Amino acid sequence: MGFDLKFAFLLTTWPEFLLGAFGTIQLTAITFLIALPSATALAVIKMTTPGWVRWGINIYVELIRNTPILVQLFFIFFGLPALGIRLSPNTTAVIGLSLYSTAYLVEVIRSGLLSVPKGQIEAARALGLGPIDVFRDVIFVPALRVVFPAITSQFVMILLTTSVASAISANELTHTTNFIQSVTFLSFEAYIVSAALYFLSGSIFLGLFAIVNRMIFSYPMAK
Repeated sequence: MGFDLKFAFLLTTWPEFLLGAFGTIQLTAITFLIALPSATALAVIKMTTPGWVRWGINIYVELIRNTPILVQLFFIFFGLPALGIRLSPNTTAVIGLSLYSTAYLVEVIRSGLLSVPKGQIEAARALGLGPIDVFRDVIFVPALRVVFPAITSQFVMILLTTSVASAISANELTHTTNFIQSVTFLSFEAYIVSAALYFLSGSIFLGLFAIVNRMIFSYPMAK
């Protein structure tokens, strides 16, 4: 029994695939730009505030990290309308993915902040640097250098996790692929192309982040 692959359909559907891939990248970028500063703020708050505040942040982190992202999206998209809050699929995807990604990035950022030696911080204060300068130049930048590979991995994980948003019809690659295969009846070929686009996108961003890492954080070794 033979199996005939029919990739010729790409000649008519490649614009839709590209739009879907663009939607995925756009959703990933917006989510990341929300999640990274939010996680940084929560990490700092967790390290500098009373125990009851840390307790509240820990509840948020554990709740989000220990429940499926799909359930969270369904709760926002289908559950909140019961309270009179109705959101579009794309808005729901951004909110859900941002909450999910922030919960994972909090501990990543916190581990980086804790990696900065206390003596280095005390020396900066002794030199007369203000709190903002100390945090920005002495704590945050060295911490970011430590956790940059983990942040890179998290960005790619966000990119791949956006596929879950197809369940609520958000405009991204998997939703586009589902539509194309339902029209062409070429499921195998459609999902092969989709997987290739995810792989290509992830590889490109890994390469870009590697270049950024070398340009910004690869300091010359002392001789």
